Amino acid sequence: MSQLGKQRVLLVTHDWHMQRSLRNFQQAGFEVIPAPMGYLQPPVNTPIDFMPTANGLRHSYWVLHEWLGLVLT
Repeated sequence: MSQLGKQRVLLVTHDWHMQRSLRNFQQAGFEVIPAPMGYLQPPVNTPIDFMPTANGLRHSYWVLHEWLGLVLT
């Protein structure tokens, strides 16, 4: 619970961060209402979409970043 006496919070964050953020707020004693944003719509894939790209490497960085955050928090 916060010093302001608030017990319930509306947690607005990107969907990628929600699982980790939700757990952190709950561990701090808050009742959390998740409000994720930034959902990515799945694209229509073609065979060329499965070829390695620099953009794909950047995306894998963010996935590893979030997994590490889940493990360490």
